[in-house]
Amino acid sequence: MERAGLKAHLPPTPAWLRTAPWILVALIVVAYAPTLDADFVVWDDDDHIYENRHIVAEEGYAEAFRDWRDPAFYPITFTSWYVEWRVADGQPWLFHVDNIVLHAVNALLLGALLRALGLSYGLAWAIAGVWALHPQQVASVAWLTERKNLLYALFYLASMLVYARSLARPPAAQTRGWLLALVLAVAALMSKATAVTLPIAILLTHWVCRGTFDRRAVARIGAFFALSIVVGLLHVSREEVTPLLPFGTRILIAARAAWFYVGKFLWPTDLVAVYPRWSLENAPLWGGAAFAALGVVAMLGVWQARRIPPIAWLGIGMYAANIALVIGVLWFPFMGYSFVSDHLLYVAAVGLALVFGLAACGFCDRVPVGVKARAAAVSGLWLLLAYLTWHQTALWENTESLWTRTLEVNPESRLAHKNLGAFLFEEQRLDEAEDHFNATLELNENDVEALLNLGVLAGERGDWSKAFGYYGRVLQTGAYPGLVLSNIGIAAARTGRTEQAIGFYERALDADPGNARVWMNLGAARAELGDVEGSIAAYDESLRLDSTRANAHYNRALTLAATGRLEEAILGYERAHALDPEDTDTLYNLGVSYMQTARPADAAERFRQALELDPTLSDVAHNLGVVLLGTDRAAAEVAFAQAAALAPTDPDTAHILGRLRYRRGDAEGAIAVLEPALAAQPDDTKIASLLAWIRATEPTGKWRDGTAAVRLAEQAIAAGGRRPDLLDTLAAALAAAGRFQEAQTIQGAALEATPEDQRIHAERLRRRALYARESGFTPP
Repeated sequence: MERAGLKAHLPPTPAWLRTAPWILVALIVVAYAPTLDADFVVWDDDDHIYENRHIVAEEGYAEAFRDWRDPAFYPITFTSWYVEWRVADGQPWLFHVDNIVLHAVNALLLGALLRALGLSYGLAWAIAGVWALHPQQVASVAWLTERKNLLYALFYLASMLVYARSLARPPAAQTRGWLLALVLAVAALMSKATAVTLPIAILLTHWVCRGTFDRRAVARIGAFFALSIVVGLLHVSREEVTPLLPFGTRILIAARAAWFYVGKFLWPTDLVAVYPRWSLENAPLWGGAAFAALGVVAMLGVWQARRIPPIAWLGIGMYAANIALVIGVLWFPFMGYSFVSDHLLYVAAVGLALVFGLAACGFCDRVPVGVKARAAAVSGLWLLLAYLTWHQTALWENTESLWTRTLEVNPESRLAHKNLGAFLFEEQRLDEAEDHFNATLELNENDVEALLNLGVLAGERGDWSKAFGYYGRVLQTGAYPGLVLSNIGIAAARTGRTEQAIGFYERALDADPGNARVWMNLGAARAELGDVEGSIAAYDESLRLDSTRANAHYNRALTLAATGRLEEAILGYERAHALDPEDTDTLYNLGVSYMQTARPADAAERFRQALELDPTLSDVAHNLGVVLLGTDRAAAEVAFAQAAALAPTDPDTAHILGRLRYRRGDAEGAIAVLEPALAAQPDDTKIASLLAWIRATEPTGKWRDGTAAVRLAEQAIAAGGRRPDLLDTLAAALAAAGRFQEAQTIQGAALEATPEDQRIHAERLRRRALYARESGFTPP
């Protein structure tokens, strides 16, 4: 028999009240608008999104499904992140937009569900608004990692709504509705395993709508339970967590936690990411009181069971079922930091909003309170909650605001200190980061993550002895053996102990053979010792495990290039460039490899790309000039000019640019670039000789200076010896100074050292004859 619906006894809905859903959506958008400028936060966002290779790597999508046993992997949630990362180019704004949209849709689904369960229009949307605008929900909407909550709630509520509506339809439509609700249940479970409570919600939904259960209903609801049991067992098999507290203590914690959430829902003040962890010394006292209070409520419920409407039991059931998973009876790692958290309440809060909404409605019926007065009260409550939510979003603006505010309320939060320290470390605010890591150790001297972070920080400062000390303490705990041994290997490599580093890397791989980063570091260490084949093998294994590591492709290519295997090196550099297009080191080495394989056009393209990314790279500009010398001297001169402006004392750049300028008649420009370089490198024979030649032979005479030319030529000979080219320059300088007979003698010495079969022999012979005519002395 179908339960008599409530709707038949409800008055018509005023037209003005039908705007409630759209007002609610508008308030949600306004309240959560500040999150559009919010950043990712260092609290699982790094592991789940922006440092998750399954998200950021192109081929990570398929790999994620192969690694489905990872407890953090849920197909639908993961897929949403994977798509958003690409559409928004790795920026968080789109993630936040979608979270707001999902939360608004969930609010609309809840309102529609409550209407389908028989509540009046005004009451249904009042409850939906209180749930959606409550500031405790900010922890699920503003925290991108909790996309899981939003998605599973979407399918959870949609499944309930479809099932409830199907019960009022013909048998064939009921079957279709049940199947669709079951599909939505699968989607909820693929978004987060917490959706295993959905069968209880479906059971209570059926009871609210029908009041009885026939065989068909039992079978259909049983399918939901079977599905949840299977998914629950799969989840337990991939995330086994050993409880750190006895079962009895966990029961006491659970009792207090149940009341904590009720209290925070009714009075939402000092909402933070991690609440203070309750001291267990007095657990029997506060836990016993909380448990006794639950017992009293349960007895009152039994006593007044007939007077409590079924839809109220639905609210109680949804709160109890969903909160039971997260209040400590079932242990999970977060319980080591706090026994409660706002993000754990997202769906459970539906039950609280429903129960308190029904209670408030009952009070208004008894007083009584008119429709407009109720609407005014609800409007005021919505606005108050929207303001509190808007204010609460500031907590989640970025990592620093999240953990700084949390420490104001909970100064002994180890998790807050560690995550804030990690953020400050990334920002290179090392002293502040160290303070927070040390604060963590003051709270727990054996906190392995703090010890590990302090080791990394010491390494960043180059204090390797201190780093070794911290890593040794972590090793003694037996935690993170692969990571710690790898970090010790890095420390050994940085201090020149390469053989020891290899030993630590190999031990790290014994503990964690699938760590691509360690294989890459092992390859670098082997290359340092000249073990080319061993290095290549390690790099190959690293890339087999994770082909998205640009630095592994780059390092492997470096090793190949050093051994002359340039074509293989080019392939590696190109792969590294495809993965990290903005790495200028890759582009530079790729350009050099193309130069060495006589592919100047490809080399020039890579050098230009590097300069577009960073115009301050003088060595890249120099090499670009070298490449262009054979094809476009004007462009080559521009490139060398850029290199000289960036590195004015570089002798090679100055010499080539000086020659180019002098050859096209710009003696002034040549001197301007050569003189600073010579001042910085007085023993550079090329620059001194070229300057001497310019001062001796400049055709207009404007920049000719024989005395300076002689001094410069002698400076070049003092540094480079009596080479024939330097003697030739000195002879020209002496001639410019009017010392023709000496010039003739020096030129003769240059000729004696110049083979007759060389083209320059004839030119030097011609110049000696010129000096002889000017001096009036004909050599024998």
